[in-house]
Amino acid sequence: MRRATAFASLLILALPATADAASQPVSQAPVLGGALSPYTATTAGDFAAGCKVDASSCAAMVGQVLMNRIQFSPTSHICLPGVNYADRVPAWLNAHPEVAGMPAHDGIYLAITSLYRCGAPSNY
Repeated sequence: MRRATAFASLLILALPATADAASQPVSQAPVLGGALSPYTATTAGDFAAGCKVDASSCAAMVGQVLMNRIQFSPTSHICLPGVNYADRVPAWLNAHPEVAGMPAHDGIYLAITSLYRCGAPSNY
């Protein structure tokens, strides 16, 4: 239970105070500099592209996906290295073009589980 509480605290630190933009329909969500916002991205490729324009929304979206999908149990096998865990997700998605067409939330979660699997080589 202590580990789950510490994990939840870590995630809260990485999330913004509000996530109202995430609840907007795609047609009303902001478009940044001609590119999709991380909040409006429908595919993993669009999400990674949107992260180049808006890193803070990117990190918030990664945190939201993690909170929505994680199971707080010893079987979740995700060991985050710190509060900046979201920073590596867009780079992982860009390095794996085979997932670019995948739904954004699925691609984000796949990146998290691939990057931060407990045990070797991370050993968290």
